[in-house]
Amino acid sequence: RLGELKKVFWQYLFGRRNFKKFDYESEAILSRSFKAPFRTIKRNFRISFQKNIFGKINSKDQYFFFPLQYEPEASTLVLATYYSNQLATIKYVAATLPLPYKLYLKEHPGSIGSRSNSFYREIKKIPNAVLLSTEESTPKIVESSMGVITITSTVGMEAAMQGKQVYILGNVFYSYHPLCKKASNFEDLENKIKEDLKQEIKTSNLPEINLRFLISYLRNSAPANIFLASQKEDKNDYQMICQEIKKWLYERKK
Repeated sequence: RLGELKKVFWQYLFGRRNFKKFDYESEAILSRSFKAPFRTIKRNFRISFQKNIFGKINSKDQYFFFPLQYEPEASTLVLATYYSNQLATIKYVAATLPLPYKLYLKEHPGSIGSRSNSFYREIKKIPNAVLLSTEESTPKIVESSMGVITITSTVGMEAAMQGKQVYILGNVFYSYHPLCKKASNFEDLENKIKEDLKQEIKTSNLPEINLRFLISYLRNSAPANIFLASQKEDKNDYQMICQEIKKWLYERKK
C-alpha cells in the first residue's frame, strides 16, 4: 500500500506541469493531506476549550430551531450564496422572531472544533439566541420547537416529515414538501412566521403527505452513489444517469 502510494505520488509530481492548468482537485487534496495532522491537533485543542460555550434546552422557552451547517460546502456557497455568511444570517434570522420566541442553534457534527471561539461568542451576544450543546438530541429539539429555519440543511426535511413547519432560505431539493416554505428574504421570512403563528398547522394527514413526497422524489431521481465514483469498482450506470438528466432538462424547457 505504502509503496503504491509513493509511486502514485512521484508520478503526480513528475507529470504535474502537463496538467496543472486543468487540475485543481488533486493539488487541493495534496495540500489538505499535508495539513491534516495539524488541523486535527488544532481541532482537538479547540474542543477541549469550547465545552463551556454551549448551553442547554430550557423547558419554558418557546423557540424556533436553526441547525448550523458545515463550511465550506456547496450547500451554502452554491445553493445559498446570499446566506453563506452564517453568522450574519443568524443575526438577521433572530431579528425576525417576535417576542418572546428564541432562536435555538446547534452545531453541525462535522464542524465541531473547526470554528473559532469568536464565532460562538458573537452568537451568544444575540439576545434571543441560544447555542445548544452538540450532545442535545436533534429530533427532540425539533419536536419541541415551533418550527425549523434553515439555509439548506436536511434537518429541514426531517422536521417537515415530523410535522413541523419549515422555512427555507436557500435552494434545496425537498422544498416542495407541503410543510416547507421558501423565504425570498428576511422580511418575507418574518411575515411568514407571524402569519403561521396565528394558525395551527394541520398534520392529521401527515403520513399521506410524506408518502406522496417520497414517491414523487423517487420517481424524479436516478439511482447512483457518488462515493463509487472514486472506487475501482464503480457500479454507477452513467449512461442511464445521463439519459435521466437529459430527460429532466427537456421537461424543464417545456
